[in-house]
Amino acid sequence: MPNRLYRAIFITLFSLGITTPGWGDDNDNNTLSAISECQEGALSTAQKIHEIRQLYADINKYHDDYQSITLPLDEEGDGSEATAYFDGDAFVKLIKRYYSTTGKRVLEYYIAGTDLRFVFEVKTNYNGAFREDRIDKSKYTQVENRYYLFCGKLIRWLDDDKRLVATDNPDFIEAKTYWEHEAAALRQFFLE
Repeated sequence: MPNRLYRAIFITLFSLGITTPGWGDDNDNNTLSAISECQEGALSTAQKIHEIRQLYADINKYHDDYQSITLPLDEEGDGSEATAYFDGDAFVKLIKRYYSTTGKRVLEYYIAGTDLRFVFEVKTNYNGAFREDRIDKSKYTQVENRYYLFCGKLIRWLDDDKRLVATDNPDFIEAKTYWEHEAAALRQFFLE
């Protein structure tokens, strides 16, 4: 089992920059696994989604049994933090929490082996005036996004209304670039 120092170094590197767009290796093709499930046509999209949902359910089912470590995301300086969860030696989940004066953003990464499989994003914003004596909870808005990845590729995005975002939508194309870069950076980190 990795010791606490190793875990601290790992989560710090992953949380603070290894996944920042524009950093690291731009050659995503070298990060794809040769395992059979990643071969074109090995699994249908429905089968991939089923596997991802099963992984999500399994990780959350045993969430309380995992060892975890939480570190501040120092570059934010606002209480933002990252928590990594380990099942023995296996890194299975990462939660990044970013705070701002008007809300927060939470990203939950679900990992199978070295493969980023799912990201659940929740953005909460406060759209009212801040007063010391009260905060109007009706002024909060929350947006959720669900990103499904398989073998380093974004295969599905469900928006806040749990609607499928079309793959030819410019927002999907932008998200695809970002999340595939995140997946490649994570895989490259595991392979080094």
